[in-house]
Amino acid sequence: MDASEAWSGQSDASETKEDQRMRELLDSILYSLLPAAFERLGASAPTGELSADDCRAVACAALVAAALVAAPAGFLEFLLCVPWLQLGAQLAASGGAPPPELVPWGDAPPLLRPSLAEASLLVNVRLDARLLDCTLDFLGRGLALHALPPLLAAALGAGGELAAAALDGATPLHAAAMRAAVPALSHLLLCGADPMAPAGTGELPAQLGRGGVPAQVAQEGGALEQDLVVSPQEAGAVWAGWAEAAVAEAL
Repeated sequence: MDASEAWSGQSDASETKEDQRMRELLDSILYSLLPAAFERLGASAPTGELSADDCRAVACAALVAAALVAAPAGFLEFLLCVPWLQLGAQLAASGGAPPPELVPWGDAPPLLRPSLAEASLLVNVRLDARLLDCTLDFLGRGLALHALPPLLAAALGAGGELAAAALDGATPLHAAAMRAAVPALSHLLLCGADPMAPAGTGELPAQLGRGGVPAQVAQEGGALEQDLVVSPQEAGAVWAGWAEAAVAEAL
């Protein structure tokens, strides 16, 4: 059983073409984005070893990418269960090859579930500026590009500067809001994501609902579409619906 089967519980025999596409996309997060992110931060570390904050920054990049491509909530939970500090040390020692024995493949034992405090910490990390380039590079090609929210995909197609501004300082909750992915939003909220944490552009996650991007970024790109950008006045109503969904899932 591979990583994607672990979070979905689905085997190759029963998956559809869409299931296969998503499986390939999410495996690419594990085997393409993660090694690139660890390598990027490791190159700037004085001793080559990553700090706990650096490892959490890599986790944030993976969570942001997963939320933007509408990954199932189970995959977000899978990422939260990865022992990031151990994985960072092993990747540094192996030159970037991910060690599968450190990732909770198959039936992950309950002990791999992080504490509530650690899960809350992970889902509130902001996307590190040092990882913007490799995250955008991953999102701007192949299956990932076609799975992005339309405005963000258009921003990437325009050169990437607007997309970088849209993701600057974003949390996984901002990414899920851009993608308007209610299951991911609900799961992140249940894990302790802070709905009042602003991104680098100042927007709250609720102001990015309906698949939008920050209003300032959309205006600068000449792509502002009123239906895709939630105003501060609408934010309360948007979050009321998301909170209701989160509570319902928790019961």
